Amino acid sequence: MPRPNRPDPEAAGASASEAAASSSSPAASASAAASASAAVSASAARAIRGQGIVEYGLILSLSAVLAVVLLVFFGGTLSAFLQAVGDAIDAAS
Repeated sequence: MPRPNRPDPEAAGASASEAAASSSSPAASASAAASASAAVSASAARAIRGQGIVEYGLILSLSAVLAVVLLVFFGGTLSAFLQAVGDAIDAAS
């Protein structure tokens, strides 16, 4: 049973396995199977790396949208609070 989020090596490497089956020498079939396996694992690695990049992009964009929304709704309150802090520092100096 293939792992989730991984391409099925049997489906992806069908042409390589057909080429290996038509070859008569065992070394040629082993070589074809190894190259098909390498191609599938390289494809899976690119897919996983691409998935990670997309996830980071989604997190970054969600954080940016959340920051903008918070500043729009609480910008006045935040400004008043920071002004009060600044005034308190000036009075203490």
